[in-house]
Amino acid sequence: MRAGRAQRRRFPWRWVVLVALALALCAVTARFTMRPDASRGEWFSAGLAQPAGAAGATSPAAATPRPAPATPAATVVLPPGPVHGRVGLQVGHWESAELPDELAVLRGQQGAESAGLREVDVNYAVARQAAALLRARGVTVDLLPATVPPGYRADAFVAVHCDVNGDPAMRGYKLARSSGSAIPQRDDILLETIGTRYAAATGQPRDLHVTAAMTGYYAFNSRDFVHAIDPQTPAVIIELGFLTNPEDRELLKDRQDLLAAALADGILRYLMSQGQ
Repeated sequence: MRAGRAQRRRFPWRWVVLVALALALCAVTARFTMRPDASRGEWFSAGLAQPAGAAGATSPAAATPRPAPATPAATVVLPPGPVHGRVGLQVGHWESAELPDELAVLRGQQGAESAGLREVDVNYAVARQAAALLRARGVTVDLLPATVPPGYRADAFVAVHCDVNGDPAMRGYKLARSSGSAIPQRDDILLETIGTRYAAATGQPRDLHVTAAMTGYYAFNSRDFVHAIDPQTPAVIIELGFLTNPEDRELLKDRQDLLAAALADGILRYLMSQGQ
């Protein structure tokens, strides 16, 4: 009987340890299985569908949690003019059927479409309105189609596109500059200035899943193509948002004026920072 009582006294301690280990295991498992939005890359880099014309998608080195979207501003207050300088706004996929022979492989890429909304139409509308706002401040603006004039030179070049994804939860804007830039510091200033103003105005998060088709965009690549910008022209490519996301699509369809003003605001502030 003494042996039996001694065994019963030890028995609860063993079970306490086992229960504690089980609870710890459950906590660790929950961290990786009960993710609120894993498809957006909050805790890992998800495989993404590439936008039209993209090839060789890449993911950021480390996933970064996204802040909660802010409420879009009703208006954007642009800095006063005059602001000097020349800006090229390229409308993604506009007149792509007329691309030169060296870019013939891209002629069939007419841009994405979702829920009846065509990318090329959004690109054109936003770029055209942004151009009008910039011109009103004294900036010379070239509204460019898919074909870039050989060796095009300007104080800034911005290629305007929209994104798509098979996951409708994916949303936000993308920004990238050439991975082989001859002027990375100036490109980075342009990128960050536009990104800061665009995010503040639209309330969109920034999607860090940039593709190789963005960092290696043909318009940046004067080494391989004649129809590309001059290497000394600061340049970025922007994906205004996801056509496949309901929140982004509402902005892309109904608030093109806001997107254009946000883009113009970033460009103006960049030109001013460069003494233009």
